[in-house]
Amino acid sequence: MKFHWLRCTTLLLLFLAAETLAAQATLNEYFNKQKNAPLLICGHRGGSAGELPENSLSRFTALATSFHPQRVMIELDVRKDADGELFVLHDATLSRTTTGTDSIHLVHTNDLRQLHLKSGSGEVTAEKIPTFRAVLDWLAEYENVFLMVDVKGDCWRETTELIREHGLTERCLLLTFSLETTQKAYALLPTAWVSALVKDAVDFRFLQALDLPSGRRVAYINSRTPQRIIKQLHRNRFVLTTDVSELRRADAELLAEDFYRAFAKSQYLGILITDFPLRVKGLLGGG
Repeated sequence: MKFHWLRCTTLLLLFLAAETLAAQATLNEYFNKQKNAPLLICGHRGGSAGELPENSLSRFTALATSFHPQRVMIELDVRKDADGELFVLHDATLSRTTTGTDSIHLVHTNDLRQLHLKSGSGEVTAEKIPTFRAVLDWLAEYENVFLMVDVKGDCWRETTELIREHGLTERCLLLTFSLETTQKAYALLPTAWVSALVKDAVDFRFLQALDLPSGRRVAYINSRTPQRIIKQLHRNRFVLTTDVSELRRADAELLAEDFYRAFAKSQYLGILITDFPLRVKGLLGGG
């Protein structure tokens, strides 16, 4: 009887451990351990979510919950304040998305903590600007989420140190838009997933010359990237990503129903960045 109880307990613990491991999927597991990985949808600044503020924990939580258990990526922006604290904020100035007015790098942490975020229509909400540390704490609880981190300004060391400290290197993708910052990101966090902008053959040759970690090479392409370079990146097993940027277009609306699937296929995308992640999920047959 005792042996039977111990055996059942052991099996239960093994099952729970397997469930936890499955829940805590990494980028390596997503792109390298499964055949024909599904297109990963990424919500730009958390995606458009009604009146929830951009780059806010409420918007991130709404997206994570709506996608669960399906994997989803969230793009966010990191900036440093006058005291060296990292906050999640896109603009260099506070006025568009918060009740503040100054440039964030001039404002002290205690003062930033008193500010409130604004909704998409400019209404003041009860929500505060999240620190990057708080978002990483949040990420540990939402195991179906990956982060795409756009580092603004000179805070690469602090950003990579926090990611390493939280043990989330395999769940964060660092965006870089110059050859210098690509090298800096890898130097600071050699095991990181880093996306490098590839807009032409010069960028592609530079990437080829780098000793990139095997299986974690990501290229950010744009409208200027020649199709032949896109095909070469794909053949060289880069994960390709780009931003559809719906809200920057004239009508700021979801694009035609058949656009997203055709676009992702023609560009060999592994990650599609969109302002409307939930609606794109529906169009692609993800619920």
